[in-house]
Amino acid sequence: MKEKAERLNLDLMAFYGVGNHGGGPSIQLLDAMHHLDIPDMVYSTPDEYFANLDKEQLPVIKDELQHHARGCYSASTFIKRNNRKCENNLLAAEKLCSMAKHLTGAKYPKKKLDKAWKNLMFNHFHDIMGGCSIKKAYEDAGYLYGEIMSITEQEINFAMQIMAHNINTLRGKKLPSYKDDKLSGWKIWETDSLGTPAIVFNPHAWTVRMPVQINVNATKVTDEQDREVPFQIVRGDQTNGPLNKTQTIFLAEVEPMGYAVYRFFVKEQSQEEFTSELSVTEHSLENSRIRVEFSPVTGDICRMIDKKTQKVIIDGECSAILLDETECDTWAHGKVYLGEHAGRFEKPEFTVIEQGNVRATLKVKTYYNNSIVQREYSITPDSDCVKVRLVADFHEKHRSLKLAFPAGAKQTIAKIPFGTITRDNELGEEPCGSWIASGNLCIANDGKYGYDTTKEEVRLTVLRSAIYADHFGERDEFCEFMEQGIHECFYMLYPYNNNTDAEKKAEELNFELRVQMESFHEGSLPESMSCLKCDGEHVVITAVKQAEDGEDTVVRFYETEGEEEEVSIELFGKTIKTLVAHNEIKTMKMDGTEVNLIEW
Repeated sequence: MKEKAERLNLDLMAFYGVGNHGGGPSIQLLDAMHHLDIPDMVYSTPDEYFANLDKEQLPVIKDELQHHARGCYSASTFIKRNNRKCENNLLAAEKLCSMAKHLTGAKYPKKKLDKAWKNLMFNHFHDIMGGCSIKKAYEDAGYLYGEIMSITEQEINFAMQIMAHNINTLRGKKLPSYKDDKLSGWKIWETDSLGTPAIVFNPHAWTVRMPVQINVNATKVTDEQDREVPFQIVRGDQTNGPLNKTQTIFLAEVEPMGYAVYRFFVKEQSQEEFTSELSVTEHSLENSRIRVEFSPVTGDICRMIDKKTQKVIIDGECSAILLDETECDTWAHGKVYLGEHAGRFEKPEFTVIEQGNVRATLKVKTYYNNSIVQREYSITPDSDCVKVRLVADFHEKHRSLKLAFPAGAKQTIAKIPFGTITRDNELGEEPCGSWIASGNLCIANDGKYGYDTTKEEVRLTVLRSAIYADHFGERDEFCEFMEQGIHECFYMLYPYNNNTDAEKKAEELNFELRVQMESFHEGSLPESMSCLKCDGEHVVITAVKQAEDGEDTVVRFYETEGEEEEVSIELFGKTIKTLVAHNEIKTMKMDGTEVNLIEW
């Protein structure tokens, strides 16, 4: 360090002490430092160090600072996916609880949500979140994730229930007697005379249209204006005899931070003949927006076209590949890439499993040694997205599983907190958030944090079968490998148009519309409502919650495209107007007062 300081002609600061990155000094350590007898070494503090620096000579760095332990971006999918899931549940709980507070007067559960956030922050400790702790540490981390999910699911459910109980689902009509033959068998809460309510909630700050699934075999589905909507019978989660294996999906569209009442019928037949725009074969998927073709060799997509713009989104074979990372420890210390190409999944088996007017799905199963990667590719009407459910039965060791896509540009855009970063390709393993984009292609994920690029490909890291807490590769017969067995995740492919569109679609993948089955009653709330409007073209609202200081409701948002914009936000009937600078993060109270990021 002294040689480096002399070479740079700059004083350098070295932390010392017992601990991972400096801690409490011990007598033994102080004695050893004293005997080193390093000229010009002084004991100081960070404040004294920075006060004595010649700030005019300091370099200005406008980029990422360094890479250390690149394997930590993808080690332990258990930790990575649970972190993403808990983050999204917390944000959704805050919004839905804020809606319940303003629409019904319900108490905002601040203490419970604070507890959940603190649990999540505890699991952000670097060796936990980095996936490089011993195996037993993840049992403890799992307990905290379980508590977070329990708290947030309870509060989400309570918020939806109390709002649903205040919606007028009876419409001033009389509920039929349980003896009435219009009731649907033994389920006395179902009636075809009114249509049984299913209330769909949208916590996002923009309108969302997607399929919603309910545990019923419907014969007709209508919206809040009694218009029939497309629906489809699909295989359910249950296996309960030959007549009880199916459920219903229907297309729901719900406005920002809002809800809408849909009604299902189980006897009354649909009067509409919905023409399906969805086409699926063993080697293709197509709707009005996109066409997707599959390779008979890899079983993966080999071509994807945006029919609206005529842009080619994917041109060339995608594949599920393996890297040999035998030379990597858990952290991948000193490595730029995780390893060399070791093989790919092939011998595909194609099966059409869904074909209707709401969703079409193609299942593709591929093989490598004793491992299987199965993917279900789904499209919906008038959508440019391909949603993919991946289930891997993985038994490889010292291997990274990656999804490889043809590189559409020499640079890749990666999601980072409250923004994006654009990196040159061929720089090795890099961190990312919920999406990356290369050329015309955007790839969203529900719990992945690493990718790499080569001259020809951009590759999302799915999992790493590294050894638990393998620090320097000193291995023996007692070592245990991660990621052995079943692994499940979702990802989504769609055209990259801009950062705002990419972010919204990734958020929809990570938290879908929620449905609440409801009974019949009067109420003060209408059958559909939106609590938020935002006219910002490149502003994304990330949080609506009770402030940390006081009981005011705050809204947090950021600018996505690097351009300043005048923005008007209407939230719970109050209007906030402000100028958002390029890439700026803002947090504001409903009265228009701006607060800092910690809401004080």
